[in-house]
Amino acid sequence: MFDIPAPSTQNGFPISAPHNLQSGVESQQVKLARLLESQKKIKENKGKPINFSQPILWQKDNPVFFPKTINVIQGKAGVHKSRLAETICAALLKIPESNRDLLDFKTNILTRYAVCYVDTERNLSDQLPYSLQQIQLKAGYNIQDHPYGFDYISLLEFGREERFDMLNIYLEHIRKQFPMHIFIVLDVITDCVFNFNDTKDSMKLIDMMNQSINRYDVTFICLIHENPGSTDKARGHLGTEILNKASTVMQIGFEKDAQNHNTDLLKVTYLKCGVPKNMNRFLYSILMKKRD
Repeated sequence: MFDIPAPSTQNGFPISAPHNLQSGVESQQVKLARLLESQKKIKENKGKPINFSQPILWQKDNPVFFPKTINVIQGKAGVHKSRLAETICAALLKIPESNRDLLDFKTNILTRYAVCYVDTERNLSDQLPYSLQQIQLKAGYNIQDHPYGFDYISLLEFGREERFDMLNIYLEHIRKQFPMHIFIVLDVITDCVFNFNDTKDSMKLIDMMNQSINRYDVTFICLIHENPGSTDKARGHLGTEILNKASTVMQIGFEKDAQNHNTDLLKVTYLKCGVPKNMNRFLYSILMKKRD
C-alpha cells in the first residue's frame, strides 16, 4: 500500500500549480482538441462513399493537377520555368471567348479559379509586370484589365528572414478575398525561406503548405531551380523534401540535338504524375521574343 501525500496547503487552502505549468496543461489540451477534431473529420469521411476530386487542369485529355495538392516545376536556371507557369496560369484564367492555344492545357470552363502569383526574383519595374501582362494576354484579357481572381505580390523587398511570415500573412489574406479554389504559384520556393538547406526552415514551409491544402480550398505549384551541373536534383534540402510531397512534378529543359547542343525546343517531362504512361513528355517551340 502506497502512502499518497496530501496536497500542499497554505493557510488551509491548496497551493495552485505554477502558472507556467497550468499553461503547459492548457496547451496540451488545445493540441489534443485539434487532434480529436481531425479524427472526427476522418471518421465522418470514412463513413461515406469517397468521391475523388476531379482535376483542375488537363493537358490534352490527361489530368495534370488535382485540387488540394502540392506540385512542382523544376529546371536549370534560364530554361523558362516561369514562362511555363505563365501558360498554366493563363489556362486557369482563360475567358471562354479566347481561342488562344496554351500548349493544350485546359480546364473546366464552368469552374472559376483564383490565381495568386508570389514572385521572389524579378524586378518590379518591368520584369514582373511584363510576366503578369503575358498571363493576361494569353488568357484573353488586355493588359489594362484587372481580372477578378488574379492576384500577385512580390517578396523581393523583404529580407529572407521575413519572407515565411509575409507569405503566411498573404495566404491568410487571399483565402478571405476569394470564395473559390485558389491556385498559388511560388516562384521560386527556395526564396520563401531563410535557408533552403536547413531542415527546420524547409519543413516549416512544407508543413504550412500541407496544413493549408488540408484546411482550405487551395493548390500550390512551386518553381525550383535544379543544382548547377549535370545533376537533375532540385536545390537544397527543401528541393528533396518538396519532391517527396509533390503530387505532380514537371521538369523543363532544352531539348538536345545529336551533338548534345541546346535546340530551340523546350522539353517538358513529367517526373511524377498519376497519369497514363504515354504522357511522359511533350515538346513545344520557344515562340518568345528574346529580351536584351
